[in-house]
Amino acid sequence: MEESEYEDIFNYTNFQEYRIGSSESQKRKIRNRVKDFWVKNGQLYYIKDSPDERLVITKDKKDSIIKLCHVGTGCHLGRNKTISKITESYYWLGIVKDVTEFLKKCLQCQNENKKTTKTCQEIIPEPVPIKKEWNEIGIDLISPFPQSDKRPLSSADYNSSDAKKIKIPKIYTKTGDKGTSALYTGTSALYTGERRSKDDMIFSALGTTDELSSAIGIAAEYCTETNIPVTDRLHEVQCALQDLGSCIATPHSYEFYLIFSMEDHLYDKYVTDLENWIDEYTAELPPLTNFILPSGGKSATHIHLARSICRRAERSLTPLIRAEEIGPEPLKYLNRLSDFLFTTARYAAMKEGREEIIYRRIHADENKT
Repeated sequence: MEESEYEDIFNYTNFQEYRIGSSESQKRKIRNRVKDFWVKNGQLYYIKDSPDERLVITKDKKDSIIKLCHVGTGCHLGRNKTISKITESYYWLGIVKDVTEFLKKCLQCQNENKKTTKTCQEIIPEPVPIKKEWNEIGIDLISPFPQSDKRPLSSADYNSSDAKKIKIPKIYTKTGDKGTSALYTGTSALYTGERRSKDDMIFSALGTTDELSSAIGIAAEYCTETNIPVTDRLHEVQCALQDLGSCIATPHSYEFYLIFSMEDHLYDKYVTDLENWIDEYTAELPPLTNFILPSGGKSATHIHLARSICRRAERSLTPLIRAEEIGPEPLKYLNRLSDFLFTTARYAAMKEGREEIIYRRIHADENKT
């Protein structure tokens, strides 16, 4: 889509405004056109002819999207699969033509098409019923390559022809010895390759959420040993924190962050789960009439420790939200998570039959006569 057309549709959809100097026929054309679009999170989406919304791509970004979908799976997809992958998430006029032209210029695809002989006999596996994708796969180690820590495995799905490239890394990479680390935006040559200082606020937030997950893991182990029925939910929280970390590591300043960021409704689901669990535990607990100290047994105390780290994680996200590197949804989740951890700590103490220590002012009566 041309930039001017994009702006016309975006401005009318979002603000009901026309371009200055537009004629009546141009205005009518825009009104008819906008029925197929809507604006979400500052981005224009196409909603016609599909149950799912598709991000509208302007002319200057077409080649980047085609390349992302054509080779982003680890192998060069054919014309039809590339088109299918693009149309799942993106929209612009002339996708078929643009993909066809792009593949004509892809040297690897053109070289593959010229091959007429095979260097070895193809291995044909015995046919088996395949019910869904990734039920039957093939994995090959690609070599030889120069010695490095990134010798890849290639994994291919026989049913869909999708492929994944798997790195076999060493634990020590030495890439952080100079005081920088990579974001998710730098894990592949397709992206920016951006590196930031280890004291960047993004890594501070990532480190704190990682620490929080570790603390919850310790608490879950203690709960398992004492048969307190909260372990499964604590593990679900750890999984949600992993998703939250992915969001933090893909800042809004990255061009393609919308492709990798979590949808808002997933955060809503996570928050709703926490609220339901809080209500369930609260219904079994005695009313809270005093300020309690972190106590009530090892399980409860470790959950309280996780809660205090959760509060620190909230504080670490605030500057990122202020800088518009991430949206407000992760902060909302952590805020609700701290409430859940407080309630769960009290619940664990009750289930274990341990008494919670009530705060008291130790020297309150010293000055009384």
